[in-house]
Amino acid sequence: MRLEIRGTNFALTPAIREHADRKLRAALNRFETRVSLVSVRVGDLNGPRGGADNICRVSISCESLSPILIEDVGDDLYAAISRAADRAGHAISRSFARAQSERRAWSLR
Repeated sequence: MRLEIRGTNFALTPAIREHADRKLRAALNRFETRVSLVSVRVGDLNGPRGGADNICRVSISCESLSPILIEDVGDDLYAAISRAADRAGHAISRSFARAQSERRAWSLR
């Protein structure tokens, strides 16, 4: 699994990069061999104006599934990354379960 973490209109610090890496690897660990690329974009939507404007976008690419896109916005970037990672883990688990269910149904026909 290749993990790309980038900042958009935002200075990506080593602490944020490590937090995102740790959270996403933990959330997607079960699917590491089946996931080809996880792309993470973090940024500040409003710039210095403040407000709930820190964003984390996660895109997951697998050979057998369509891309999975997760987005979370909040005041705290670390919390947004954590929520997005949790949601990404649940989403990919559901997608693989759905694909397996469809394969089983197809084979019974």
